[in-house]
Amino acid sequence: MTDVLDRIYRGDATEVLPDLRKKAGGPFVHLTVCSPPYNIGQPYAGYSDDLPYRDYLTMLTRTLRELRRATVVGGRLALNIPAGVNVRGGRAKSGYWAIQHDCHRAAVLAGWKPFGEVLWYKQQIYKRTAWGSWKQPSSPCFVYSWEHVQVFYNRSRRLEPNGHPADITGDEFKHWSDGFWHINPEGRKLGHPCPFPEKLVYRLVKFLCYPGMVVCDPWVGTGTTPAVARSLGRRWVGIDISSKYVRDARRRVAAVAGM
Repeated sequence: MTDVLDRIYRGDATEVLPDLRKKAGGPFVHLTVCSPPYNIGQPYAGYSDDLPYRDYLTMLTRTLRELRRATVVGGRLALNIPAGVNVRGGRAKSGYWAIQHDCHRAAVLAGWKPFGEVLWYKQQIYKRTAWGSWKQPSSPCFVYSWEHVQVFYNRSRRLEPNGHPADITGDEFKHWSDGFWHINPEGRKLGHPCPFPEKLVYRLVKFLCYPGMVVCDPWVGTGTTPAVARSLGRRWVGIDISSKYVRDARRRVAAVAGM
């Protein structure tokens, strides 16, 4: 199994994950921390973020299904998604949609069981530039200063340590078990339109899996998940369809000193 770990792969996760599972001799992932594209027209390298909405949900469900098949019994999925978006159908905005509900349903359809949720409070109110009908009730805008991290498990809610000692402190456990996390967004673009912050991944990794276990990200982007996983003494696997992001992520992870 070690031959497939600690690497970042270029390709579609729905094709890469079954191949890795076969080479590993079965399920090998203990935790996935990921943020899929939101389908709001972000300028990603190598991927169209402007799919018809049904196609987007089909892509998400297929990816999460292959991810579950690659995950051990008791393994977890931490899925970072927005509070709501202007859904795009082709190229035109078609109004607000509570995408978090559809993403939750996609994960359940893929076979995941709901575990819990974190509200990631980003506090971005001060950056507002759009107010809608300023000082008028006619058509005001809502600003969502939070995102959801929906957590799921595969078949069993309990993840067996299998000899791996926990590295989370009592204070961390008490603080992080409150599912309202105030974490600033990533201030650096890192060659990517929407990277998530290391602090968010750090908490999820320590709270949801043991050292030595395997952490995955099927939309690896800038490499935040594997970089944090390596710094915390976890094994890791990253996948991305973009050759640019794969190169960037490999360089970032290579610069991290593992524990």
